[in-house]
Amino acid sequence: MVMVTKKHAYKRFSVRLILAVFILLLFQSFSLAENIIIIKSQNLPQYNMALEGFKKEMKNKGYAEGGNLKITYSDLAGIPGNISSFDLIYAIGTEAVKAVSEKVANKPIVFSMVLSPAKQKILKSNISGVALDIPVKQSLETIKEIIPNAKSVGIIYDPTYSQSIANEAKAVAGNYGLSIVATSVASSPDVVKAIKEMVGKIQVFWLILDPTVATKDTIPFIMNECQQGSVAVFGFASFLVKVGAIASPVLDYEDIGRQSGAMAGDILAKGGAGELPPLAYPRNLNLAINTKTAGALGIKISSDVTKRAVETYN
Repeated sequence: MVMVTKKHAYKRFSVRLILAVFILLLFQSFSLAENIIIIKSQNLPQYNMALEGFKKEMKNKGYAEGGNLKITYSDLAGIPGNISSFDLIYAIGTEAVKAVSEKVANKPIVFSMVLSPAKQKILKSNISGVALDIPVKQSLETIKEIIPNAKSVGIIYDPTYSQSIANEAKAVAGNYGLSIVATSVASSPDVVKAIKEMVGKIQVFWLILDPTVATKDTIPFIMNECQQGSVAVFGFASFLVKVGAIASPVLDYEDIGRQSGAMAGDILAKGGAGELPPLAYPRNLNLAINTKTAGALGIKISSDVTKRAVETYN
């Protein structure tokens, strides 16, 4: 028969107590971790950059993956049935936001990489994020900065997608010493006629990201007509500058992700309660310029602008 002394019994009790406390603390640390899910519409480089920016900013806010932050990753096909159980959803891309908004009404959804969210009726009481749109005022201000002598700016737009852009441009252009020559179109073939009629009336053509106007077929035609008519093209992406536009804003996709991460961090800090932060727009716009195009048009781009450019084509 084995005799258990008081000393041995106390020792066993102490070991069990320490083990129990350790297990309790481990359970508590796990249960206190924020549980979020990240859903991407597509596996695009821009989306991945936004994702990295999101995680970096979340870490700055005190939420570290593998520590007090548990992250589940998903694509559109793999959205889990228990998605409403997550503390927060981060959706990257329009399709991802639309997919989760139909399934979740009581948990916060933060998004990145979504164009015209208000127009697409994406915004709800539990949904906010960073739009992909570049503010009209900022675009007109940049046009005037690059081409100080500009007076008239042309815009072709489909009212279905871009009526608000045309309206705002007309309303604020005078603040920058500009007038807007706008033509609405209903289909891509209409763009050909519109740009032909417009070129002789404008100094700058602002090619906006309108799915009817900016297509693989219309863009080369627009660029050629503007070149022949000595009209500077202000675009919406650096690839347009590479093929002859004088300039274009360049979005910082990682910083857009950081903005969304800051929103998510603030929401989690409040326990997901209260109103979500308002819709935001990209805060860090870079610039691409084409000095060869500028020279051909007799436009001298200021040194202040060239210093800001992250991409220069010549």
